[in-house]
Amino acid sequence: NNTVSAAFCHLDSGDAGARSTDCGESWCYVTDPNPGNQNGGAIYVHPDQSNRVWIVRNGKLYYSSTSGSSWTRLYTGVDHFTDLAYDKNNPLTIYAAAKDGVYKT
Repeated sequence: NNTVSAAFCHLDSGDAGARSTDCGESWCYVTDPNPGNQNGGAIYVHPDQSNRVWIVRNGKLYYSSTSGSSWTRLYTGVDHFTDLAYDKNNPLTIYAAAKDGVYKT
C-alpha cells in the first residue's frame, strides 16, 4: 500500500488537507482551501484503516471513511476543537480537545 493518507498544506488561499497514493510523489486535495482560514487544525489517520480520517478544521471536527473523498461534521454544536488523540488500545476511540473539555467519539 503506497498511501500516505493525509497531510495539511498551507496555500496562499488557506489551509487544505491533501492525500497521496504514491508514497508522496504526488498529492491531491481532500478538503478545499478555505480563504481566510486561520486554523489548519489537527489530523488523525487510523493506523490500520487509512481510509478512516478525522480532522479539526476551523475549530470543527470532521470524519471521513472514504480517505477524504467525503466528510461528515461531528459534534455540530461545538466550534472550538483544537487537537486530536486516540486510545492506543482501540484506535477507533478518538479524543477531541476543545476549549470547554474533551469529547470522546
